[in-house]
Order: sequence, then structure tokens, then C-alpha cells
Amino acid sequence: MKAKDLAKLLNVSPATISLLLNDKPGLSQSLRDKLTAQIIELGLEDMLKNRPSSAKPSSASGKRKKRNDAPPSIAYISYKNDEMWDNFYSFYNGVLEGAQQEATEVDLNLSVIYRQAEKDLVKAIHRIGHVIGAIIICDEPNADVLEELAALEVPCVFIDQFDPNFTVNSVNVDNRQSQYMIVKHLKENGHRDIGYVSCTWEDSAGDERFISFRRAMKDLHLRSRQEWFFSAGDENGPLDSSILEERFRNVESMPTALIAQNDLQALRTVNALKHCGYRVPEDISVVGFDDNPISRVCEPPLTTVRSSRHRIGRECVAMIQRLVRLNETDTLRQPMKISISTELVIRDSVKDRTKG
Repeated sequence: MKAKDLAKLLNVSPATISLLLNDKPGLSQSLRDKLTAQIIELGLEDMLKNRPSSAKPSSASGKRKKRNDAPPSIAYISYKNDEMWDNFYSFYNGVLEGAQQEATEVDLNLSVIYRQAEKDLVKAIHRIGHVIGAIIICDEPNADVLEELAALEVPCVFIDQFDPNFTVNSVNVDNRQSQYMIVKHLKENGHRDIGYVSCTWEDSAGDERFISFRRAMKDLHLRSRQEWFFSAGDENGPLDSSILEERFRNVESMPTALIAQNDLQALRTVNALKHCGYRVPEDISVVGFDDNPISRVCEPPLTTVRSSRHRIGRECVAMIQRLVRLNETDTLRQPMKISISTELVIRDSVKDRTKG
């Protein structure tokens, strides 16, 4: 049996099983004993043979137990303000939950820090205690942010960062796979004229989605038309569709489908189309991105893309553990980037034009 299959069988992460089978630090002794007993009960004790000392606690956990120390911590640092957090809450809350679950399984604490509430980030980290790494939420990892984080002297992992000017460790949504999946679904449903709705708010993730959309159109032999690239205006205030309404009315002809940068823009798109006299999806289909709760209550409910937020959070914790291990062994390392695949959630906002 493969380690990942064993992890699924025991309902723990592959990282947890890897730490156990390789007798690495990062698991509580109680969790080690519990999992070891379950593996033996399943008759899979051969998988434990490579462990140098399966019956003994790892040196790190054993030392902690003797000193009665608290387990190490990971900081979850958000550079987003409250208003922006509200808009992104659904995504980042899921990431936070996944990170918390993974941290708990490997006997680590997770502490949330809102950067705007702290005068000195280094002091905030020191208040937590033994911090081994940090998960970072920010729009762009600019030079000031990177300099501030470098002062923490712990490995940092960014969520959803694509800016080529800043090479950082990151766990990302696979935008290229996502946009290809959306465009392919529309093409299979008879759509050849496809447009894109972005927001004015510029960030590397949004740019990556648009670039991926254009690449998907090319790969699937569909022609992109500049007049069908629409900007919805400020990302805040999704119910205000006045800017899109004006742009829809001024274009000579409309596509049969529009892909929005995210579900909030998709909602504005649906509202703007209705105000302009178009029916969704009878006249124009709309696809969102993120599977925000708003996508389910929109009329019609939105076809959208769902990212594995919990998986992203878990991978952030696992990446920090790998970075710590690589640092301890002085292994030559470059920043790591992991892309997590998505799934298409099909609802009622796309018309199948192949059925007439």
C-alpha cells in the first residue's frame, strides 16, 4: 500500500503519514502511538519497518515533553484590511481552516496576526513564542513587505501569488487549468464567442486568470476579440453594475458567454445584462470563479470554479515543514511554488446551445 492510500484510510494527511513512517519530528507522541496502533491492527506493520525507532518518541517531541514546552507555532499573517477581508472571506476562511487542521494533526499551533493591528510585526511574532514559519496573505509581495518578513527569520509561504518580479514560496490556485476547463465547457456547449469580465483592482492572481483565459482560448482554437474584454470597475460594491451596463450598451455585438474574474464580478455581470435587456442564460451565459456563497443565491445560480481551500491551507503548513527541514539539513533550495487543481461546479447560468 502506498503512503497516500494509508493516509486516506486513516483519515489523516499524507504529510502526517510521511512524518510517522520516516520517524520525523512534528507529531505529538499520542498521535504517533494512535496511528502506529491502527497500522498494526490493519496488518500493515511492514510499513513501519523503515522507522529507526518506531516505539520511541522523536527526539524533538521527546525533548518538548521533558521540558513541558508548548509545541512550535505557525503565524497566519494577513495584510488585507477589514473591507477586503470581507470580500475574500469565503476563500481565506477556508484556507485558514485547512491550515488549522493540518497544524493540529502535526502538533503545531496556528496564530492569526492582522498586520494593520500591529505596530511591530517582529514583536508580534515574539509574543507568540517559538514560531517556525508564516503563512502570508497580501495583494502583492512588494519590496517593503518582503523586507519586513525577512526580519522574521523564518520561512514564509504566500497564498496565491504569481508576480514574476518577486520569487517567493507560494501555494496557488491553478488558474491555467481552471480557465482551460471553463472555456472547454463553454465550447462543448456550443459557445464560440466568449468574452471576459475583469475588475479594476489589479493583482497578480487576477492578471494570471486573464492571461490563462487568453491561453485557453488559443489552445482551444477560439478567437479572442478585444471589444469583448470588459472591466467592471471597482471590485467593491458588487451590486453596482452601472459601469458594465454602459459598456454592454456601447459594444456593437455581444458574445454568447462571459467569464468573470470572480463570482462577485459574475453577479455584477448578471445584473448588468438583465438591466440591458439580456436574459441569462438564454441570451448570454455567465461563468464565475471561486464558488463564493453568493454564486448559489444568484439568479440564476452560477456555474463557477471551486478551489480546494482546505487543501491550500494544508499545503501551506506542509510546505513550511519542508522548508524547515531543508534549512536544518543545509540543502540547496530555491523558492517552491505549488499549484492546486480546481473543479467546475455546473449550475444554471450556462445554456447548452448545441440543443438549439
